[in-house]
Amino acid sequence: MKRALIATVLTASTVTLATACSSHDTGASRQSPPTRPATTSPTPTATASGGPDAPLMYRDAPINLGSATSESCTKQYVYFGTSYAKPYVSTDMPQPGDSPMLFRSCPGGGGNVSFAADGPRYGYRASGVRDQRGCVKLAKAARAQLAEIPLSDLSPGQQFCVLSLYDGGDAVDVDLVTVQRVSPAAGTLTLAVTGWGDDL
Repeated sequence: MKRALIATVLTASTVTLATACSSHDTGASRQSPPTRPATTSPTPTATASGGPDAPLMYRDAPINLGSATSESCTKQYVYFGTSYAKPYVSTDMPQPGDSPMLFRSCPGGGGNVSFAADGPRYGYRASGVRDQRGCVKLAKAARAQLAEIPLSDLSPGQQFCVLSLYDGGDAVDVDLVTVQRVSPAAGTLTLAVTGWGDDL
């Protein structure tokens, strides 16, 4: 009688323990492992074409250039690309290896823009481009890079792709620049810049 009672207790304990372990394992398998905080660019996502796109670094970052109260011509440099968390403006001269956008504004107009003042990045006129792949495709098909563009030739909605395109077809530091507002007489310009990292 004692042996039968012990066997019954052991069997019940084993079933309870197995059920508890089984329930614990099932719950654990549904949880994702803890992840570290992101320290790099976001994970590439699939595009409509099925391939991965380059990591998005910033979207529609605003850039305000020029000053209506300036008494003399000024130069401003806009830095953007994968080296920067977001675009920024500086009046300091670029260092060797830098390739910022150059903006010149003068009293009474006469300002201009060079989207890639110094290689290896270059600017290309764009229209209807929405993503990094569109800019790369445009640059590969373009016959020439942009030179300086007078403010009087700019208008809201115009787009420009700025990137480095190498002989092998790889592209890095791809930025889509959209004109938001421009006033040639005041020497002011507002841009929205969307940037992607290296081409994958």
